[in-house]
Formats: sequence, structure tokens, C-alpha cells
Amino acid sequence: MSVRNTLAVVLGSVAFSALALTGCSAGAQEQPPAPAAAPAAPAPVNFAAPKKGEIDIRGGKHGNQERVVFDFSALPELSEVKLMKHEVNKQKPVWGGSGEPVDGMKGSQFLHVLLQTNGSPWVTAGPETFDLPTAESGVVNDNEGGTVELTVGLDAGVKYDVEVQGEKVVINMTRA
Repeated sequence: MSVRNTLAVVLGSVAFSALALTGCSAGAQEQPPAPAAAPAAPAPVNFAAPKKGEIDIRGGKHGNQERVVFDFSALPELSEVKLMKHEVNKQKPVWGGSGEPVDGMKGSQFLHVLLQTNGSPWVTAGPETFDLPTAESGVVNDNEGGTVELTVGLDAGVKYDVEVQGEKVVINMTRA
């Protein structure tokens, strides 16, 4: 073999080895890792709208307070809600008219709220139970003749505030 051919074979071998060691840099480059997917945003908490003709009763935490909401917005005949009086006592709620006890109400004390309404059909709701430390249950137990009684079952005495916000009655409370 001539020196020229030997030189060509050696140079070709060196070039081939260099390409093999570098991974043929033209096409075998290591890809950078794909960016991590952004964490999914938490799903918003949506309360289902009450069905037409039904009263929605719900309870939850709002800051350091517990909140119970009685939502009358699905009663199309209702035109006005006014707060008349409220009190906490140990008297268990009864169904208006019959005086029968409301089964399923939890609590050792009860917050009774009396409202005056215009155009409210005779509709009761509940009782609903809540997974809260103090407010245990709620019911619309009397609704006739333009007055409505709401009752919240409590496991302890509370400091509370009752507000009418349009067609909703909002009760904020903390343990006394």
C-alpha cells in the first residue's frame, strides 16, 4: 500500500472515530428537557344554583367565621325579605302549622330567625347538615302567611350577625 493510501486510510479512520465519539454532532444532539407543565389552577368552588321553586341552604367557613346562607333566589314569586327578629335558645324547631318536631336537626341550641316576606309561596326546606364545628344543621321550618322561620342548629353558644342581602339571608357566627 502506498504512503498516500495509508495516509488516507489513517485520516479516514481518525475522522470516523471522531464522528463516532461526538455522536455525529449534526443529528445526535441531546435534546434539552421539555419545560415542566404549569400546575393546573385549582377548580373554582361553585355552588349549584337552586332549582326553580326551591330554597337553597348551605354552610361553610368564611375567614375565621362560620357562615350559613338561606338562598331564596329561586322563588320567582318572592319580592321582598325583611328581618323581623332572631334569638338563640334550646327550643327545638317544629314544622309550622302542625307543631311536629323537625327530625334530622342537630344541635343543643338553636338560632331562630323570623322574616317577613312578600309573595313567598308556602315552601319549606331541609333540614340540611353541615360539616362545621359549631353550625350543625339548618332548616326553613315555617313559611306561611308572609312570615318565614329559619332555624340553625348549634353545638355551642355563638356570637352572630344576621343580614338580609337581597333574596339571601346570611348568618355569620363565631363561638361565644
